[in-house]
Amino acid sequence: MDYTVVDLVVELEHKPNPTVMKTPELSQYDFFSMLRMASAMNRDVAEWIRAGLAPNDPRVAQIDDEQIAATLANEPSLFGVLADSPACRHLRLIACPVLTEFSDHFLNAGIVPFRHWSAIKEATCRFDPTVHVKLSPPPQLASSTSAASASPSVAPRASKPRSR
Repeated sequence: MDYTVVDLVVELEHKPNPTVMKTPELSQYDFFSMLRMASAMNRDVAEWIRAGLAPNDPRVAQIDDEQIAATLANEPSLFGVLADSPACRHLRLIACPVLTEFSDHFLNAGIVPFRHWSAIKEATCRFDPTVHVKLSPPPQLASSTSAASASPSVAPRASKPRSR
């Protein structure tokens, strides 16, 4: 299996919380790491996700109020629901353990919602420095920021540089 890891530098307006994150403090920060959240926050995050789902959505039954990070690791489609919740819309970066196809261990991954795409300042390929990573805005942002673009961009995209 071919894969790579792309590291992103994301510009934050606020310093990350140096302590364990609690629900009332979340609005003061634009970075949220689920590895550093108070256990009492699990229920709040679960409720934010539930509120964004239709009652008959089958993913509702998968939400574990006590282990929300594990729920998200197993059902990554819920990240978008969480990022769109009123409590999290201001967050530029959400970090959470995820399961990948190339590892049996949880890896910490960051999610940058499309609306905060401009906060990404740099992207580098961790495993191969000769790979250039070009980040194009998501299609819904590309059309609003560049009407001259005829075709939607795909993001992120990595390619080997061509020799001249």
